[in-house]
Amino acid sequence: VSAFLLTRSSDLESLIYELDTQVDTDLEIMIPDSYVNVPSEKIRLYKELDSIKSEDLLKRFTANLADRFGSPVPTPVLELIDVVRLRMMGGKMGIERIILKNHVMLAYFISDRKHPFFESEQFGTILQQLAARRDGINLLEANGKLYFKVPNIDSVQAAARVLAPFYL
Repeated sequence: VSAFLLTRSSDLESLIYELDTQVDTDLEIMIPDSYVNVPSEKIRLYKELDSIKSEDLLKRFTANLADRFGSPVPTPVLELIDVVRLRMMGGKMGIERIILKNHVMLAYFISDRKHPFFESEQFGTILQQLAARRDGINLLEANGKLYFKVPNIDSVQAAARVLAPFYL
């Protein structure tokens, strides 16, 4: 399901497409029992985290975890928080699905190739930035789906670092 947000820049109007990006991974992303041992509290934290839609709220959530349950926040929890960050980034880039498995990231753009996103300035900028990269990122197409492949991704944080320059 895609949503779009209309933004104005002086007299020029442009559509900015945002999606609810799905992230699939084989990495350990969770709140361990050793950090939060009350199941109902874990469920509440997962729901709260899933509802976060801004970087400021994500930072506040992380700080609150550290204050309430102790610092340092365990790596699997930080990776879980980075999944939300990755979803926010991907959503603003027209990416509907990100797969992080076997040290590779696959980022799939909107499946409907007739979607107006593919004619947008936003998509054009992303393509230009991808073309300028010389670090192993490949733009590919398979089964009618456009995606890019990034090797050597060993964490959700590493995937977020790759997307950060494209984040509009």
